[in-house]
Amino acid sequence: MEQFWKDGLKEYYVFSDPNDPTCPVVVHFPLVNKTFKEQVSPGVPRKTADEKEFADFSIFEDPEGHYSTFNFHYPPKPFDRLSKLCEFNTLLGEEAIKDVMADCVRRRRGDKVVNSTNEVNDTNGVNDTNDGRNGTNDGNNGTNDGRNGTNDGKNGTDSLPAAGKSTADAKLPSKRRCQIS
Repeated sequence: MEQFWKDGLKEYYVFSDPNDPTCPVVVHFPLVNKTFKEQVSPGVPRKTADEKEFADFSIFEDPEGHYSTFNFHYPPKPFDRLSKLCEFNTLLGEEAIKDVMADCVRRRRGDKVVNSTNEVNDTNGVNDTNDGRNGTNDGNNGTNDGRNGTNDGKNGTDSLPAAGKSTADAKLPSKRRCQIS
């Protein structure tokens, strides 16, 4: 809360739980007209009076304004402003989005992680250890992967993954309980 009072509302936030790799990561873009007022695009300052006037609007300060929670109709100019603001804030957070995605891929491809059931699993095949636990594949005439008991009878192939995907790519931890701290 102290940071909010010091810095104000930011254009985007990343919520994650570093202690639970199975917890979803949320990238949140609130409607904030802060940097947009000063820049045409991230890193490019506004120069003309028209550019500055277009970006000089408040979002939530006026309960009777165009962007009030109770207003569901936007005339063309307020709609264009809101659209450009959302585009700008998304571009402003582009690197954060890419970093979050790369981090999620790294976590998913990592050697070992502890999931929410306190089991240590290989993230390339969560619960797919081929040792007979949890209905995992033994490679003989049909597959029961333990997720829904399906058996396609095709010599060890799983019917659930998309074409070209391995069984391990389709598996997810069976229980997902996340707490955002």
